Amino acid sequence: MSTTVLHVNDLHSGNGWSIRPREVVEEINGNEIEHPPTDLQLKLIEKWEGIPDDVGRIDIVIANGDLCEGPNRKSYGLGNWTNNLFTQVMSAADLLADLKAKKYYITEGSGYHVGENPSLDKLVAEELKNMGFDAEYSTEASITLKDDDYRIHANHWVGVSSVFHYRSTPIARELMNARLNQDEYGDYDGILRAHAHYYCYLEFGKQWGAVIPGWKFKDEYLRRKGLGYVPKIGYFAFEADSGELATIWKMVDSIDRRGLTREFVYESRS
Repeated sequence: MSTTVLHVNDLHSGNGWSIRPREVVEEINGNEIEHPPTDLQLKLIEKWEGIPDDVGRIDIVIANGDLCEGPNRKSYGLGNWTNNLFTQVMSAADLLADLKAKKYYITEGSGYHVGENPSLDKLVAEELKNMGFDAEYSTEASITLKDDDYRIHANHWVGVSSVFHYRSTPIARELMNARLNQDEYGDYDGILRAHAHYYCYLEFGKQWGAVIPGWKFKDEYLRRKGLGYVPKIGYFAFEADSGELATIWKMVDSIDRRGLTREFVYESRS
């Protein structure tokens, strides 16, 4: 028997540069307001809808934090298509429900985006339960696939290096911490991290670690920082079987140029 685990993170539901459902209707002052997706969001939606076809049967989804954008308070909500946190939560839950997994594990994202009391990520887990799915929420999660003798750890936060040739250092540090502290934590076969919006995968022997990209284009905050950073879009899935990593599926895509910078074309008039 084998188990297929899909890892997604950083949906940032509610932001205009992020993944969202095809149809969202929000009630404002007694009126139903439809929020149609942008052309760029449609590109993300198409990639998301292709995940079940790529992976096949999905036993477990790990939704590893920052599932909602939150109020984006430092920018006064700039860039959000909705600042209604309830709408953000419902939209994130709808996206995850489309994956139709047998089990969902939701972890806690960054305080800036999802808050702590209440946590928007926790509310997403509660909404999945209301929709009839088996969902668990935790700040971080150790998950044992008992039938397959396989154990993984999922946590949203990981260090982010602005120096490209040190991008492997944060996940390598996590793998070493797991090895150094295995007497206390037990053995982990895989370590999953999010937050950085880029992809990095390492193996030390049979133990592996991965930082997985999110589902958000370059927003106003990152656009102010110039050309030094290009977020990626993607997911990571694996099949564990009898204590072995049997199969890996992943999508790591570069994003449409319009999701990186505003293009202007000047034509001289002589």
